Amino acid sequence: MKITFIKISLIACVAQLSYQANAQVIFTSGTEKKLITGLPNIYEETAIPFIYRGGKVIDLKWKRLSDSFPTEWFVMACMNGTCLNGVPENGVFENILNNPDSIGFLRYHFDFNGKAGQGIIKYLVFKDFIFSKSDTAIFNITYDPTLSSINTLLSNSYSIFPNPVIDNKISINLEESELISDLKITVYNCLGQTVVEYMLNPKSNIIEIELPIFSKGFYFVKMQFNGRQYISKIIK
Repeated sequence: MKITFIKISLIACVAQLSYQANAQVIFTSGTEKKLITGLPNIYEETAIPFIYRGGKVIDLKWKRLSDSFPTEWFVMACMNGTCLNGVPENGVFENILNNPDSIGFLRYHFDFNGKAGQGIIKYLVFKDFIFSKSDTAIFNITYDPTLSSINTLLSNSYSIFPNPVIDNKISINLEESELISDLKITVYNCLGQTVVEYMLNPKSNIIEIELPIFSKGFYFVKMQFNGRQYISKIIK
């Protein structure tokens, strides 16, 4: 099997995220909403829905754990339809939309005011003093004004390994049965700034990338081929 080698240099940004759901509060689409967008504002796309198994959503509470985003951004939290400016500290879920008792959601308005950057906001969903860190909803939003649409991160259609990176090298397995042509690889930092870009016609579905200058932090890798686009994250 022939392997394609690429050398690139990167600029670092630091963060790391993960998620899982537990037996009480079930996040039906995962607890973390990761988006990259070039749209001036977003709302509907940020929804993190959940089900409260065995109870009513109005019995649940929410609490801000942390937040970080450019000061130029205007943000507004919407907890099951109740909207509050900024990043409110805590509160309870209401049901002003008359949804089924066990179904709820967290959602955020983001108006970027032309400022490129990344925002991460974390909220805990819990009942009284019974909670788990796995019940943390995470909004991970990157605004890049050079883009023309919105993209969901972390596709399962390819894998990158090792991740975190070891010895400044990674391999990308595209996991495609069809022939890949006109492969475009773009690597960019958490501000949405392009670090390096390549156009390839690989002979196999495995591509090895060598990173001679690779500071600690995380980067995004965007793959475009055969009319499709996938985005993932690598960590050093």
